[in-house]
Amino acid sequence: MINAKKELVEHIEDRKVEYVAITFDRKHLTGTLEEVLEKLDFAYDNSHSTLQQLDGCIWYADGTWSERAEYDGEEEWVYRKRPPIEAEMYRQKPNRAVTNLGDWEAVPEIVS
Repeated sequence: MINAKKELVEHIEDRKVEYVAITFDRKHLTGTLEEVLEKLDFAYDNSHSTLQQLDGCIWYADGTWSERAEYDGEEEWVYRKRPPIEAEMYRQKPNRAVTNLGDWEAVPEIVS
Protein backbone atom coordinates (compact mmCIF):
# COMPACT_ATOMS: atom_id res chain seq x y z
CA MET A 1 0.00 0.00 0.00
CA ILE A 2 1.14 3.52 -0.79
CA ASN A 3 -0.26 6.94 0.02
CA ALA A 4 -1.45 8.59 -3.22
CA LYS A 5 -0.76 12.13 -1.97
CA LYS A 6 2.78 11.33 -0.82
CA GLU A 7 3.54 9.52 -4.10
CA LEU A 8 2.34 12.50 -6.14
CA VAL A 9 4.25 15.10 -4.11
CA GLU A 10 7.48 13.07 -4.32
CA HIS A 11 7.09 12.65 -8.06
CA ILE A 12 6.41 16.33 -8.78
CA GLU A 13 9.55 17.48 -6.94
CA ASP A 14 9.99 21.21 -7.63
CA ARG A 15 8.14 21.37 -10.96
CA LYS A 16 5.48 24.08 -11.31
CA VAL A 17 2.11 22.39 -11.78
CA GLU A 18 -0.59 24.03 -13.91
CA TYR A 19 -3.36 21.43 -13.71
CA VAL A 20 -4.02 17.92 -12.41
CA ALA A 21 -6.60 15.33 -13.49
CA ILE A 22 -6.75 12.02 -11.61
CA THR A 23 -9.24 9.18 -11.60
CA PHE A 24 -9.48 6.70 -8.76
CA ASP A 25 -12.27 4.23 -8.10
CA ARG A 26 -14.54 6.00 -10.63
CA LYS A 27 -14.00 9.35 -8.90
CA HIS A 28 -12.54 12.20 -10.94
CA LEU A 29 -10.28 14.71 -9.20
CA THR A 30 -9.38 17.76 -11.28
CA GLY A 31 -8.03 21.20 -10.58
CA THR A 32 -4.96 22.89 -9.18
CA LEU A 33 -2.42 20.84 -7.29
CA GLU A 34 -3.68 22.19 -3.97
CA GLU A 35 -7.30 21.33 -4.80
CA VAL A 36 -6.44 17.77 -5.80
CA LEU A 37 -4.02 17.10 -2.92
CA GLU A 38 -6.79 17.79 -0.40
CA LYS A 39 -8.74 14.83 -1.78
CA LEU A 40 -5.81 12.53 -2.53
CA ASP A 41 -4.77 11.60 1.01
CA PHE A 42 -5.54 7.86 0.91
CA ALA A 43 -3.65 4.58 0.57
CA TYR A 44 -4.01 2.29 -2.42
CA ASP A 45 -2.34 -0.84 -3.78
CA ASN A 46 0.03 0.17 -6.57
CA SER A 47 1.46 -3.27 -7.26
CA HIS A 48 0.37 -6.42 -9.02
CA SER A 49 -3.25 -5.44 -9.43
CA THR A 50 -5.34 -6.74 -12.28
CA LEU A 51 -6.63 -3.25 -13.09
CA GLN A 52 -4.86 0.09 -12.95
CA GLN A 53 -6.07 1.67 -9.72
CA LEU A 54 -4.96 5.29 -10.16
CA ASP A 55 -5.00 7.04 -13.53
CA GLY A 56 -4.34 10.60 -14.58
CA CYS A 57 -2.19 13.37 -15.93
CA ILE A 58 -0.25 16.32 -14.49
CA TRP A 59 0.47 19.33 -16.72
CA TYR A 60 3.51 21.50 -15.90
CA ALA A 61 4.13 25.17 -16.71
CA ASP A 62 7.16 24.34 -18.88
CA GLY A 63 5.10 22.26 -21.34
CA THR A 64 6.07 18.87 -19.93
CA TRP A 65 3.66 16.46 -18.26
CA SER A 66 3.41 13.30 -16.17
CA GLU A 67 1.02 10.46 -16.71
CA ARG A 68 0.22 7.20 -15.00
CA ALA A 69 1.78 4.07 -16.41
CA GLU A 70 1.61 0.43 -15.52
CA TYR A 71 4.53 -1.90 -16.12
CA ASP A 72 4.73 -5.52 -15.09
CA GLY A 73 1.85 -5.11 -12.66
CA GLU A 74 3.18 -2.02 -10.89
CA GLU A 75 1.82 1.50 -11.28
CA GLU A 76 3.82 4.72 -11.24
CA TRP A 77 3.92 8.32 -12.42
CA VAL A 78 6.05 8.81 -15.54
CA TYR A 79 7.51 12.23 -16.43
CA ARG A 80 7.34 13.13 -20.14
CA LYS A 81 9.10 15.77 -22.24
CA ARG A 82 8.29 16.78 -25.77
CA PRO A 83 10.92 15.26 -28.09
CA PRO A 84 13.25 17.75 -29.75
CA ILE A 85 12.62 18.73 -33.36
CA GLU A 86 15.67 17.64 -35.30
CA ALA A 87 17.32 20.18 -37.62
CA GLU A 88 17.03 17.76 -40.55
CA MET A 89 13.25 17.97 -40.30
CA TYR A 90 13.41 21.69 -41.03
CA ARG A 91 15.53 21.14 -44.14
CA GLN A 92 13.17 18.63 -45.74
CA LYS A 93 10.73 19.89 -48.33
CA PRO A 94 7.30 19.29 -46.87
CA ASN A 95 4.59 17.58 -48.86
CA ARG A 96 1.45 19.38 -49.87
CA ALA A 97 -1.08 20.28 -47.20
CA VAL A 98 -4.83 20.65 -47.41
CA THR A 99 -5.91 24.23 -46.67
CA ASN A 100 -9.58 23.76 -47.59
CA LEU A 101 -11.44 20.61 -48.40
CA GLY A 102 -10.44 19.66 -51.93
CA ASP A 103 -8.06 22.63 -52.28
CA TRP A 104 -4.35 21.76 -52.30
CA GLU A 105 -1.66 24.37 -51.82
CA ALA A 106 2.10 23.90 -51.62
CA VAL A 107 3.64 24.51 -48.21
CA PRO A 108 6.65 26.85 -48.34
CA GLU A 109 10.03 25.27 -47.68
CA ILE A 110 11.47 25.95 -44.22
CA VAL A 111 15.25 26.33 -44.10
CA SER A 112 17.20 26.91 -40.92
